[in-house]
Amino acid sequence: MKKLAFFVIFSILATWTVLGQNADKKNHISSDFSILGGGIRYDRYVSEKFSTGVMAFGQLSPLIWKHGNNNSLDTYGMGIMACWYPLASGFYVELGLGYGTFGRTNDEYDTVLGLMITPVVGNKVFISKSFFINLMFSSPVILGTKEDTKEFGWGINIRPAIGIGFIF
Repeated sequence: MKKLAFFVIFSILATWTVLGQNADKKNHISSDFSILGGGIRYDRYVSEKFSTGVMAFGQLSPLIWKHGNNNSLDTYGMGIMACWYPLASGFYVELGLGYGTFGRTNDEYDTVLGLMITPVVGNKVFISKSFFINLMFSSPVILGTKEDTKEFGWGINIRPAIGIGFIF
């Protein structure tokens, strides 16, 4: 847990200090909601077409995936992200790296802990100079060890989300 807390604090500080504190750059902070889940994210524009930041999310997905007798998936994660805005507008492609957990429930609970790779496609719809709506689709992939057997395991989930954000 100490390593996880250190990773999050380090990511926030690295994003803020390495990229500078130029007044003409925009900071975006938002929360998003998905099917039985949600998340928070902060990103800082480095240029007109590129931003970096941090994110954290959690999602419970009952009955979405039916694989054998499994009837639920839980995915939690936090990490750093890089966004590219190819049209210099609200449309973006993002890649996140971090730490995540993926669990399946049945009669037993099978949890995978480890590296999280999160590809995202989204669109920020700017309502005003200070607010935006974020529509996004992500698919977190977790590669790591199974908590009970210590064998290699992996998990993938689908996470459509909508959020609202503030620009400062």
